[in-house]
Amino acid sequence: MSLWAQLPPEFLQVIAEKHTNYVDYYVCTRAVCKSWYAAIQKRPNNNLLCQLPFLLLPNHLNKPDHRGFYSMSNDKTYRLELPEAFEKRCCGSSHGWLIMVEETPTIFLLNPLTRTRIELPSYDYRTYKFVAYKLDTSKSIWLELDSLGNRILFLGWNCFHSISSNYENSKGNCIYFTDDNFMSCSDFP
Repeated sequence: MSLWAQLPPEFLQVIAEKHTNYVDYYVCTRAVCKSWYAAIQKRPNNNLLCQLPFLLLPNHLNKPDHRGFYSMSNDKTYRLELPEAFEKRCCGSSHGWLIMVEETPTIFLLNPLTRTRIELPSYDYRTYKFVAYKLDTSKSIWLELDSLGNRILFLGWNCFHSISSNYENSKGNCIYFTDDNFMSCSDFP
């Protein structure tokens, strides 16, 4: 065991508070060895200087329970063990907390430095209504449609496709819709 690993925890905490003004330095200081990781407070002090935010990178191929954090301040990537983020989608961040979404859909806050997880109230969403419009190019206005006629509209994540219902076993004036949690076929309107 190295002599660095035997430094008193109180001394390590002073080092972390006085000499690590940026989050990336703080993370590196905690990563020196297991005793430093255990001794230095999980929560950084409030003296951390403002800096550019880190960019969250996708799961590492060889270590799926690790995530990369790219520091724009010093052009370095830091890998943190973060199994809480595996197969989860990050949909935002604020004040060092990541807003994570699971498939269920469960939403939670995750602090990547402390690995603290805070469950948020569940939500239930469903797409229950569609409104279709047609552009009147002569007047440059959108007109609400009462019918799709013989058209079939396919809707999904950020895409759509419309086809004629002249094909066998197809039904016109119909919308086929899918997202991560829901699939439906409904008559329009």
